[in-house]
Amino acid sequence: MNVFDSIPDGFFNCLASSANHRAYAGCLNAIYEQYNSAVSYRLPRADIRDSLTIYLLQNHIELNEDGTEDLSAGNDQANFR
Repeated sequence: MNVFDSIPDGFFNCLASSANHRAYAGCLNAIYEQYNSAVSYRLPRADIRDSLTIYLLQNHIELNEDGTEDLSAGNDQANFR
């Protein structure tokens, strides 16, 4: 069975419709790696935030929503919604 047979067609639209799609995909991968290495599938939000902060800083990524905000601090970017 293919995973794309189970999920809706527009599931990945948020990754493809933004200028930050590569960064979003990298963030999802960083979250996946956290869960993959965990004993249980319950991780504190702070651990996920820290993982995203590390990813964003290591890859020199600055996320901006429509160019209106300058999120220069890593934790601010990781907490950005």
